[in-house]
Amino acid sequence: MTVTSGAPQPARGSHRWDPVEMTEAEKLAAQREAQHDLAARGRRPAQENLQHYLAHERLAHGPAVRRATAARPAPAPP
Repeated sequence: MTVTSGAPQPARGSHRWDPVEMTEAEKLAAQREAQHDLAARGRRPAQENLQHYLAHERLAHGPAVRRATAARPAPAPP
């Protein structure tokens, strides 16, 4: 990346958001907004959140479940 102006650039990560720096009023406003969004969806999770959760669970717990089922012996024929 090249700098076109002679002005110094801010350090990376210096503009990170920190929830501790939020005022109590901002926290309450964010909570109200989240509750409103949830009510507007009709108590259904957002599609992208559900996909992210399922992908995370599949990656975190999938291999252990597959190994456990693969280790079982095949049932004897009747």
